[in-house]
Amino acid sequence: KNLGDEGSTRKFGLERLGIPLIEIATEPFEVEPQQIKSIALGLGRILRSTKKVKRGLGSIRQDVNVSIKDGDVVVEVKGVQQLEQLEKVVEYEAKRQHGLLKISKKLQEIEWSHNNEDRMLVTEQFKKCESKIIQNAIKKNQEIVTIVFKNMKGMFGYSPYEGIRLGKEVAELVRFFGLGGVFHSDELPNYGIEEKDIENLKEFLKINDNDAFLVLAIPFEMMDTVIDQIVLRIEHIKNKGIPNDTRLATQIGETKFLRPRPGAARMYPETDIPPILISKIELEDARKNIPKS
Repeated sequence: KNLGDEGSTRKFGLERLGIPLIEIATEPFEVEPQQIKSIALGLGRILRSTKKVKRGLGSIRQDVNVSIKDGDVVVEVKGVQQLEQLEKVVEYEAKRQHGLLKISKKLQEIEWSHNNEDRMLVTEQFKKCESKIIQNAIKKNQEIVTIVFKNMKGMFGYSPYEGIRLGKEVAELVRFFGLGGVFHSDELPNYGIEEKDIENLKEFLKINDNDAFLVLAIPFEMMDTVIDQIVLRIEHIKNKGIPNDTRLATQIGETKFLRPRPGAARMYPETDIPPILISKIELEDARKNIPKS
């Protein structure tokens, strides 16, 4: 479990408090979202019929891997607790992935660019801004920074499906770093940032109406890391479409960015028990003793 954060370090306890956990994995299958619920329900009923598993919310968690045609990426969604949620999560995640492919195609059609000189500290320019979010950040000694993307107007707000936008993908990534969020030019003026603030900013940055920009409140020491990750994310979506993420299911049946998908050099191996090989005799014995459903 998560033992808490100390600065940029997160500590985990590796024990499982003596509760044995079993993970059941299915082979991939191509089904409609509503059929996923039936499959999960069947698995749950079989488990309950053994009378050897705990019951109640939190005792079973479904992780679901979702991929779509032409996506060539499997996205893992963790922490689905309710069967009703499962169907919505699969439907949303498939829609999000398909939307990202559409966003990728549009990004490839325009000649946009971003260079290191397109990153500017603009704290002074926002000192008279009436946005409470901006003023609270300045009071916390955070910097206000803009990231300019030349010739990319309309792309952060472009929504191939309701709730699926490049701006939302960037905002989720920013929150992963513990920041409040990010404003993008396609949604401004808003949130207390007025038209005059935007005009002053454009004049200072020497950008034209075809350009897009992000506005971010951030501690100075995190600035380069977070901006690099934002740019890498946008470039990845442009070139490959769907980022290879691990995502978290939300209560309303959507998914949000949890962390990058671990590779071969993941943090640590499983710590509980060595792998157990099941013999043919044990499998045959289990089949003969399946409880009546």
